[in-house]
Amino acid sequence: MATAKFSSTPKFALLVTAAYALTLAVLLSHHEMWADEIQAWLLARDSAGVFELLANLKYEGHPPIWYLLLMPLTRMTNNPAIMQALHWVIAVSAVYIIVRHAPLTAVQRALLPFGYYPLFEYGAVSRNYALGLLLVAAACSLFRNWRQTPWRLGAILCLMSLTSLHACILAIGIVIGLALDWVLGQRGGAMGPDAHWHWKPLGSLAVAVAGVALFVVLVAPAEDHGTREHWRMTLDIGMLASVAGVYVNALLPPPDIPSFWFSYKEVVVPFAEGILFFLPILTLIIALNLRHPAALCMYLFCVGGLLAFFYLKFIGHSRHHGFLLIALLILAWGRTSLAPIKAAGSALPWFVKRAAGPLLTLWLAAHAVSGIRAAVDDILLPFSNAERTARFIEDQGLEDLPMLGTHDGAVNAVVGQFQRKRAIRYAEGNRDGTFVRWDTARLTDTSDAAALALAKSLSDEAGGPVLVIHIYRPLQISEAMQPFVYQLASFTGAISDHENFHLYLYDPNAKAALGRRS
Repeated sequence: MATAKFSSTPKFALLVTAAYALTLAVLLSHHEMWADEIQAWLLARDSAGVFELLANLKYEGHPPIWYLLLMPLTRMTNNPAIMQALHWVIAVSAVYIIVRHAPLTAVQRALLPFGYYPLFEYGAVSRNYALGLLLVAAACSLFRNWRQTPWRLGAILCLMSLTSLHACILAIGIVIGLALDWVLGQRGGAMGPDAHWHWKPLGSLAVAVAGVALFVVLVAPAEDHGTREHWRMTLDIGMLASVAGVYVNALLPPPDIPSFWFSYKEVVVPFAEGILFFLPILTLIIALNLRHPAALCMYLFCVGGLLAFFYLKFIGHSRHHGFLLIALLILAWGRTSLAPIKAAGSALPWFVKRAAGPLLTLWLAAHAVSGIRAAVDDILLPFSNAERTARFIEDQGLEDLPMLGTHDGAVNAVVGQFQRKRAIRYAEGNRDGTFVRWDTARLTDTSDAAALALAKSLSDEAGGPVLVIHIYRPLQISEAMQPFVYQLASFTGAISDHENFHLYLYDPNAKAALGRRS
């Protein structure tokens, strides 16, 4: 009894949160930031102001809140490690709200923060997605009394829509579920009959909808956006099976860390096999929550919206699939806070309902094991070699040389790690810059031969040697180019092969190059 009482106190939440905060601090101190993390930093740093930042974000597909938070930090220091400090605060805050208020047992609340997604995807990796988790937790904590304080919830949902597309989908699902909860309450559900229709809560939902509308305006792509992803408007049975597989796989702990991290999960799954697992899981969730229509409505719209986007536009990576689990958290919170309906009984056997709690605990324990495994891998292995590459360039006194980078989507991680600001010539688009602009101009030939030809052109322009930064694998150097190009160093073994770098010097003086080789 004393233990149960303690687990409901702020001290218990602070104790679990402190353990998470310490674990995450150690993890962040070992985590090497990769291209997408640094891209956000460079966008915030090198945009002259808010309006220029908003224009640059037209090529990103992300709303502005994370970048706006970063912008003042970039004016304080050129060290992107401060971004990790901000992310630590956000992740720890989200965990505190969840552990303090989530309608789970003490053991479940203690396990949840150390799962793969809260600890690794939304903890170690400093992206905008952790903001979505924080605001989801804040919104859910207000469900129980949302009619009394509707404007707070509306403002939070509005902000949530401006953190990521996936969080925006969740905000839409929550708004739809709350609208149903309002109707049930007004018509005398478990809340009791009301003498008058109260319209004030709908005003808060309108604020949330305004956030969604603002998201659409801000994220609308520029005319020359160069994305290769197109809307899939035809029936593709294989893709349906893959999306069903994403739903199932998102619920399971990652099977293969660290190689799991960057996988698309766009594995061809037989349609029958995908449906075989997808439909029973979804049916069970529906059956367990029939008495909680508002919460179930939230969940179905959240999951349906996410899966529709995965099918129609971009199936995504594990960090995107994690929002399917956040939808489960919304469901758990909603079923204990929103208006239920009376039911004669349940179609499920009693032992299924009784087993749900212990199975949930085991499931969270399995995710915690995966989270700790991912953390250990991130500590033992380099997540990215960008910082090592940048330090090598500086230590060798090469930072003042003209630089050519290929491919831009990973080399920008090196650019962001230099101790002073400097641009680089990106092979994609053949232009100077720091952050990557995902426009049509960069959709050019990036073969090894083309990259070396650009190195020669840059050398002719600068009148001297050029440093070439290449990713994935060593350059294939033609016989004609061999006298002018030699390798300086390679940094390999990163968790993501996008984050392995190979350094070369292109020297127009063949004799000097041959002399250095000897």
